[in-house]
Amino acid sequence: MDIFKPIPDELRGKYDVVHVGLLVFVVDKDDPVPILDNLLALLKPGGYLQWDEADYAGSHVKIPESSVPYAALQELKDTLQNLLKATKESNFEWVRKLGPMFQQRGLDVLDDTFRSIPDDIAQPWTLQHMLAAAEVINVIHQKTGKGTEWWELYDKAVAEVEQGAGVRMGMVSVVGQKPR
Repeated sequence: MDIFKPIPDELRGKYDVVHVGLLVFVVDKDDPVPILDNLLALLKPGGYLQWDEADYAGSHVKIPESSVPYAALQELKDTLQNLLKATKESNFEWVRKLGPMFQQRGLDVLDDTFRSIPDDIAQPWTLQHMLAAAEVINVIHQKTGKGTEWWELYDKAVAEVEQGAGVRMGMVSVVGQKPR
C-alpha cells in the first residue's frame, strides 16, 4: 500500500488502532497532512492513532568526554541532513507540531510527548542511524556513482562512534482518538 495514495474502500474504517513511526524522511515539504488523512481513513469511529517520530530537526552529535573525536560524525550528520532537507524540501519542524495537527484533523489528543534518548541506549540508537546513513550512501552511489568519498567519511564516523561519539535526537509520540 502506498501511504500517499487514497485508501482502498475495503480498508476504510476497519481498524481500532493504527500505529506508525519514522516517516520523517518520506514527508515532503513539511506537510504530513496527506499521510495523516490516509491514516485517519483507516480508523473506525473511536479508533486510536499513534504516531512516533524522530525529531530530526533537533539532532546533534554528543561525545562522552572532550578527548573523543567527532568531526567526521558531525560532518556526516550535517551533510546527510542538508541533503535530505534539500531533497524533501523540509526542515523537519513539522514533527513537533504533530499534536496540533491531530487536533486540526478532529482527533482528541490523548498524549503528545517529547522524549530525549537516554544515555543507556545512545550507542544502539547511533548504530541504528549509522545503518540508515549507509543505506542513503548506497542510494547516492547507485544513482551518481560518487560514493567513494561518502564511504570514506562514513568509515571515519564509524571509528568515532566506536570511541563513544553519538548522534542524539528526541522522539515525539502523539496518540489521538477519532470521534465516535
